[in-house]
Amino acid sequence: MNTDDNERWANTMLADAVGTEPELGFHPDDVLTRARRDRSRRRATITGAATITALVATGLLLDHGSTEHHPIITGAPPATETTIYGGSGDPMTYDAHAAALTATLADARLIPAGIRLSTDTSYGGQPLVFYKLITGQNTNSYYAQATITDQHGAGHLVIQVLRQQTGLNCVNAPSYWQPCESRVLADGVRITTVHYAPPQPGRPAIQWQVEVVRPDGTAVDVQCGNWSLDGNPATSGIGHATGAEPAIGVDTLVQLARLSGLRP
Repeated sequence: MNTDDNERWANTMLADAVGTEPELGFHPDDVLTRARRDRSRRRATITGAATITALVATGLLLDHGSTEHHPIITGAPPATETTIYGGSGDPMTYDAHAAALTATLADARLIPAGIRLSTDTSYGGQPLVFYKLITGQNTNSYYAQATITDQHGAGHLVIQVLRQQTGLNCVNAPSYWQPCESRVLADGVRITTVHYAPPQPGRPAIQWQVEVVRPDGTAVDVQCGNWSLDGNPATSGIGHATGAEPAIGVDTLVQLARLSGLRP
């Protein structure tokens, strides 16, 4: 499959996945194109005097079967409000609530020890550190992203803490949304899980998406796929999918999305 075919296929896949939903914290087209664009203008800019201290990802490359989990990040957060520019070029801000969400995620220890985290070059933030969206439809929602690497290669993990649900559902879902399941718990929380695995020559692109919607309409949306969003044209994008299942399984993604501290 050549580059143009790859892009057409990927556009179709992501349009089917999110095309009828409200705007996400990132745009599907940006996911497909930002691996090829110069992102130098996306470097973090600091609104205060302090700079971000490097956050160190922990964990060694082990096999998928590991039951050990580890903190997501360590290190000192920014001392003042910090503005970065995400994949779509929109500004995002690190604030006190972003710090609280990041701490909740780190304390949960839900990332398997067999996974290494790193910062996407096309994304101005540190790996799995939350930033507040300050423009667009999801203004005042929070977004975190990372490249995740296991023995199969690089993938991605995106977490959105939203003021309104995306509308993910299994009604009239494409045939490659298998399985696609939705259930409502006794407390009124709705959990929808989708496994995307469209037919594709070569190594297939596979993604899990989980959305947890609370009775008040707020939601957490988590996506983990087997291709990188790291902005390196030699390694990222649908054409560089590992062909393996995403490094983080759906059960862990549901646990992550259900963390009580992840609220906008």
